[in-house]
Amino acid sequence: MKTIIAASALVLLAGGPTFAGSADEVLQLTCDHIKHEIGNCSCAVEFLRQNIGTENAAILMQDWAISVDQKDDSRKAFSVFYREHSQQEMLRAAESFLNFRIQFYTRCQPPESDLWDLN
Repeated sequence: MKTIIAASALVLLAGGPTFAGSADEVLQLTCDHIKHEIGNCSCAVEFLRQNIGTENAAILMQDWAISVDQKDDSRKAFSVFYREHSQQEMLRAAESFLNFRIQFYTRCQPPESDLWDLN
């Protein structure tokens, strides 16, 4: 439930749509919101669920959505997001993803992005 509240609050502050529902629904809606960054959302959501778990995937996607938002006020959205998730939750989600980043890139082939710079 904490994830759902954080998603709704951060996206409201960032000026985007609100996401409500289960962690699975939040994950899918967040991916759809940043599809231009991710490309194939069905591949990304499935891969992340299987490899890092739904909760970690939802945290990662929400953080990603804030970071790519072109609005001037993403600082407020990050503030709300970081109040809703502990440092341990954030680290766990990021570390989980880093263990699978190359496999994610290979399987889902997201569009070119600085995130995928493997150098």
